[in-house]
Amino acid sequence: MKLNQKKNRRAHSTNSIFSKKGFTIIELLVAMTVFLILTTIAVTSFVRSLRTQRAVTSLIAINDNTSLTLEQMAREIRTARGFSTVGFSTLRFTNARNEAVTYRISNERVERQAAGGAFVPLTASNIKIADARFLVTAEHDTNGNVIWPRVTISLKVGTFAKELSGVFVTMQTSVSPLALNQ
Repeated sequence: MKLNQKKNRRAHSTNSIFSKKGFTIIELLVAMTVFLILTTIAVTSFVRSLRTQRAVTSLIAINDNTSLTLEQMAREIRTARGFSTVGFSTLRFTNARNEAVTYRISNERVERQAAGGAFVPLTASNIKIADARFLVTAEHDTNGNVIWPRVTISLKVGTFAKELSGVFVTMQTSVSPLALNQ
């Protein structure tokens, strides 16, 4: 019996050498394919998230810069008088320091000129003004004098960033001057 047990042990140990447990080549290929598909999905989602973040950052910059420009213009208009427009893209008036001021849209930017000096851009270089409107409306008294002027500024803005080409935001504000025209 001992001899039989020895033979069985030898046979068992010989079989275990040849019967190693592991993965077949097919199983490895299937696992690698599944891994590659999941990795591709993850990388694609990550790249899409980065592009979306860049686009949102550009839109926030457009909004911030345009809001700043509109606020700067509105502050000056609130204390001004003698408003006139040239077409829809130029606004002229006299500010509180008695300087002739002109706002215009030129080269896809908002520009300001004071006291006959050079035009200075107000919008950042990455902001694109696609369309702008300056509209002066007023109420008149019975003698035809302007008693309540109102200036409406409307800007259609975009960016030069190629991921947002063709995307525009329209921002508008209306300002009533505090100093009445005399």
